[in-house]
Amino acid sequence: MIDIDGRDEDFFVHGYQQLTKACDLPGVDAKIIKTVLNDFVRIYKGRTVTDNSGGAGEYPSAWLFLMAALFNPKLIVESGVWKGHTSWLFRNACPNAEIHSFDIRLGQLRCKLDDVSYYEQDWMSNDIVSNLDINESSLAYFDDHINQCLRVKQAYDMGFKYVIFDDNEPVIDGRYNVGMPACPTLQLLYSDYKYGEKITYERKGEQHVYEYLEDDVYEAVKYIKNYFILPESPCSVTFVELVN
Repeated sequence: MIDIDGRDEDFFVHGYQQLTKACDLPGVDAKIIKTVLNDFVRIYKGRTVTDNSGGAGEYPSAWLFLMAALFNPKLIVESGVWKGHTSWLFRNACPNAEIHSFDIRLGQLRCKLDDVSYYEQDWMSNDIVSNLDINESSLAYFDDHINQCLRVKQAYDMGFKYVIFDDNEPVIDGRYNVGMPACPTLQLLYSDYKYGEKITYERKGEQHVYEYLEDDVYEAVKYIKNYFILPESPCSVTFVELVN
């Protein structure tokens, strides 16, 4: 029996089966899910980035690996590279996938893979993404602290159907609980907050205020078909199915 941050195989099996029901994905036998989890545990022990503070830890890494391996996309586009850990995860989960990783600053990159394409720019800076072969077997991943509603609109425009977000943080007692939220997050989009309301958060010891504005929403709801926040996810990792 595996142990990933105190969660066993059955926990992940139940969570993934909930995901498939919520987002119209094919069902997967529990034995296959457990096999992938055991692969993750083995591979994770040999990870290149052993200190990924500021990025995905063991528990979210297990979900990213599991989702990528079972979804098995032919193309992965990642926005937000940090030290390169998630690019490494996706490569190990999907050995044959074409992977493109974007970050406006690659100075923190510690794990650079020869078979991953890295770009020091926003993923919409030029025509790189628009020239890729994007279809239903493609996956976009955002861990870049950029407006998640904007990213939904951009992913839809580029032809993605499936998207994963990190840091889809909730608003609790009038504040985000992450130092640099992707304002607005999708949880704010689906909350009872009204346009014009203000939300606080702290970054590097300083308090900031975000005003929730209609212009920041980009009509994202009309592009989202299904939406699932992974259970007990400390950074609210979220799988999104966009409309066709």
